[in-house]
Amino acid sequence: MSLGSEIMVFCETPNTVVEFKSYKDVINIPLNQFKNYLSSVTDLRQMKYVFNASKFAAGTTAKDGMKRFLKANAETIWKIGDPKGLFKNLKLKNGDDVLDADTFETYLSEISSNNSLFDFVVQI
Repeated sequence: MSLGSEIMVFCETPNTVVEFKSYKDVINIPLNQFKNYLSSVTDLRQMKYVFNASKFAAGTTAKDGMKRFLKANAETIWKIGDPKGLFKNLKLKNGDDVLDADTFETYLSEISSNNSLFDFVVQI
């Protein structure tokens, strides 16, 4: 019996949470679900959000949407991720450390969606 197509996601870190999404805009992913996943990992490499590329408008990517999602929810996400060390070693363009939700939001404004912070986002 054929299932039509197979999707393989390779995760370099054991115990990885993989979530498949089919949204037109990443900003619509459920915040509570994202918070639960974030709470369950000790490294962002343990998380993979896989998005269907055919759903996005031309010129937009899942990483662009995730950047907007993180920025829109920066305070909530910071409160969960920072104590776990998920956002350690982040630096603003001026070299200052990212130490709180406000500077995390500034950091998200400064970086491109190709930044390694978004490596947990996959578009297929």
